[in-house]
Amino acid sequence: MNHAGIEAILLDKDGVLLDFQKTYGFATRKIITRLSGGDDAILSALARAVGFSLCDNSIRADSPLVAGHAAHFCGIWAGVLGIENRKELHVNVDLMYKALTEKEAVLIDGVGDVLDILHADYRIGIATNDTEDCARAQLANKDMVHHLDFLAGYDSGYGAKPGTGMALAFCKAMQLAPGQIIMVGDSVHDMTFARDAGMTAVGIATGPLPIEELAPHADHCIDGLGELPDLLLKLQAA
Repeated sequence: MNHAGIEAILLDKDGVLLDFQKTYGFATRKIITRLSGGDDAILSALARAVGFSLCDNSIRADSPLVAGHAAHFCGIWAGVLGIENRKELHVNVDLMYKALTEKEAVLIDGVGDVLDILHADYRIGIATNDTEDCARAQLANKDMVHHLDFLAGYDSGYGAKPGTGMALAFCKAMQLAPGQIIMVGDSVHDMTFARDAGMTAVGIATGPLPIEELAPHADHCIDGLGELPDLLLKLQAA
């Protein structure tokens, strides 16, 4: 049975379903190595510009890679490389990320079981600042697409987060009001996206951002997706 008038759940992908560091750390190293053309100084500059550590292939919580999209962080790399931030660069980087993560993406433990439970009672969507094609390929490879009623990326025609386009598209597709939807995300962009659209914003601790930094922007916080069913029960009781 649905709880607290909630009929649907909109999820971010990276940091909620996929382990962000394990999925994108090595891929980012490969991409900036290619962009550097083998020049170690340029490689170091590309890494520093987006908060990437070449020592352990980790991505800082405040990196534009965490919540941004290719048109954003490619602009930073273009500045380092002294080139124009053209659409061809965004497309190329998006394609490299897809090729490097489609089969290597790492699911956070237990998320498939949680979605099995939730999808019995709630419609479920994904809103990601990744491309729709990459997101669909990653989740299809992990046999996760059957859990979803909706999937949109920054290139799906609704705009990128924190703009509310994907949220409102989900409402329209599900024929629901924003107040009937919980949005779960791991970034301030996600919380702004949810609240501006009129959804309940739930911050999750499985992404790069420390939960204490996310909490002031969220309506509720959970340590992992497995806590979402209990949160829904608490909202019903309240």
